[in-house]
Amino acid sequence: MLQDDDKDINDAFDDILFTEEHIIEESFKEGFKEGETQGNPEGYHLGYHRGAEIGAELGYYYSKIQQLESLHHKNCTEKVTKLFQSLNSQISNFPSENIEIDILKDLDSIRFSYKKLCALLNVSSSWPEGDKLSF
Repeated sequence: MLQDDDKDINDAFDDILFTEEHIIEESFKEGFKEGETQGNPEGYHLGYHRGAEIGAELGYYYSKIQQLESLHHKNCTEKVTKLFQSLNSQISNFPSENIEIDILKDLDSIRFSYKKLCALLNVSSSWPEGDKLSF
């Protein structure tokens, strides 16, 4: 900025003319910074709780698969055995860190495979917490 002594009349008029724009720009920057500060914790908590719900669901599926595998390991068809292996692999390889993949697509694939396995073994595929989720 120029010192008041170094300003000519045109600079003074420009300052007066653009005062409103400068105020708007400063207010926008201040509001944006405040929004970032308030929005980050909200997004973190939302992601944390959704992740916990997904983790609980996958944990249930994994324990149920282990139980079913131990009960039916002797009289399983090849199709069922491959489905056990596939599900174990899908759940084990499900990302535990924030990476750029479609986790909901992977989760739907696990859900589908789990329901298919339960149908083949003639057991209930319901998850006790399933009606409480908000996906």
